Amino acid sequence: MAAVQCSFEGPKRRSLGLEGRMEGLQRRSLGLRAPVGPVHSKMRRPRLLFGGPLARAWEAPSQRPRRFRWSSGGTRYSSLPSRSMTERLVVRLHAVRKTFGSVRAIAGVSLEFAAGQPWILSGPNGSGKSTLLALIGTLAKPSGGKIDHGALGSSRAEIRRSLGWLGHESHCYPDLTGRANLDLAARLHACTEAQVARACDRFELGAFLARPVRTYSRGQRQRIALARALVHEPRLVLLDEPTSGLDAASTRRLVGVVREEVASGALVIVVTHDLSFATEVGGSITTLERGRVASAGASPTAG
Repeated sequence: MAAVQCSFEGPKRRSLGLEGRMEGLQRRSLGLRAPVGPVHSKMRRPRLLFGGPLARAWEAPSQRPRRFRWSSGGTRYSSLPSRSMTERLVVRLHAVRKTFGSVRAIAGVSLEFAAGQPWILSGPNGSGKSTLLALIGTLAKPSGGKIDHGALGSSRAEIRRSLGWLGHESHCYPDLTGRANLDLAARLHACTEAQVARACDRFELGAFLARPVRTYSRGQRQRIALARALVHEPRLVLLDEPTSGLDAASTRRLVGVVREEVASGALVIVVTHDLSFATEVGGSITTLERGRVASAGASPTAG
């Protein structure tokens, strides 16, 4: 096995005879925070940025879950059930609270979101929209109250398996191509080539897909992130400011994609300040103010 240059401190580095650092693409493309080296038995397992399936896949073959079948031929592991074959998804929030120290971000929110229409979260900056989305997506834990994810299950692993997430940042690997970023997500979710091709076509990625992400414009990164969030056909789609950086044509395309996701049975919740986008998408608007629900169930075309 070829040695990988990495960085250690003290006797461990000297005893292994390792020099230098693992820099740039080698480190970022693996999603590593801790250094890795050639002698795995004498070194701790590297910590992976996002955990979950990618972290488990790093373990010895005998320790991997049965559904992970890695091979040079690209054998994929088990896929998600079809959305058309599953019951209607409903997510319920019961008196949910979230505090950050002395800051009360969410103050006793009770809401119900059901598949069948798009849901829009609006409100001024600092009203708690992104925090509420993170709580629904299990990226944050509530300080109080309860969130029931219904048919998705009760564990974070079960919920995330069916989650399509878009945050404020794209979180793409900058030195990998757009295609490599998309392929990584597709492999983790057992997607077929047809699903990957459909994701590329939905957001018209062909013109820049083969270039490193670091060369992309803000809008191009957003389109890659959107394709990656939806490539595995998730049942729960959470989009935080999805129109950020998009031009008019890309925004119109996104409106069509959101409608398609809703029609296919996905529960779609969108945080946005773009009222024209909300109007085009339709559905129901919930407005937050200072961590509380100011209004719920308003039509995007009203007022």
